[in-house]
Amino acid sequence: QAVASADDLVASYDFVGVTERMIESLVVLKHKLGNLPVCSMLFSTAKNSSLRQDGFSHIPLAQQPRIVQRIVASKEFRENYSPDYDLYAAANSALDKAIVKIGTDKFKKDAAELQYFLDEVSLSCRTLAFGAHDNSDCYWSDNGCNINCIDNLCARHGLGLLPQ
Repeated sequence: QAVASADDLVASYDFVGVTERMIESLVVLKHKLGNLPVCSMLFSTAKNSSLRQDGFSHIPLAQQPRIVQRIVASKEFRENYSPDYDLYAAANSALDKAIVKIGTDKFKKDAAELQYFLDEVSLSCRTLAFGAHDNSDCYWSDNGCNINCIDNLCARHGLGLLPQ
């Protein structure tokens, strides 16, 4: 059985998001699901290693030891992980095409609105230090936290959770 190309694999899904492009991915998802209201896309960041204060935060590649940088830059590494690179490129390409389909102006407006309210969530619904959530305001364990705060923020702005 032939292995599908990365482009074919991505095309077999209705939606593929890219973590590093979360805002863009959520705006595309919003349109694919019928123009969801912004409150349906809000979240508070959890388990973000850049927020850790225990010395175990993620170290960017540029700050890694030279040997690690050389390995990652090597042809062998690139060849070994080429399926991952191909899939990542195909997902980014699909996201770019979806954005064009939405329309640049509409997309930028929706992305700016989402970013504004995510910033509001960040200020109003501060998450506790890494691993120190009050799980009573979470959907499950420490997943989907600050739900009451986000709902209250939406209510204060007169925003609903369901499409109008």
